[in-house]
Amino acid sequence: MSAEKDKQLDTWMFHESEAPTGRVFLASEVPQLKRQGWVETPAKFGKGLRVRYRKNLQALRTLWSIMFNRN
Repeated sequence: MSAEKDKQLDTWMFHESEAPTGRVFLASEVPQLKRQGWVETPAKFGKGLRVRYRKNLQALRTLWSIMFNRN
């Protein structure tokens, strides 16, 4: 297929809050959608949130130990 035809193909994209069951977009729209949090598969939902949660929890534990474990 040519590059021009590839841009016109339909692509399923998923968004955790806006379209968890998916929506069809043109392939040319995909790069912009990815920057807005859209993914190719719902299996990717939550990975970012889980990592942020763990980092915040670690920061809170560090702060807690600094504040309350003074010698």
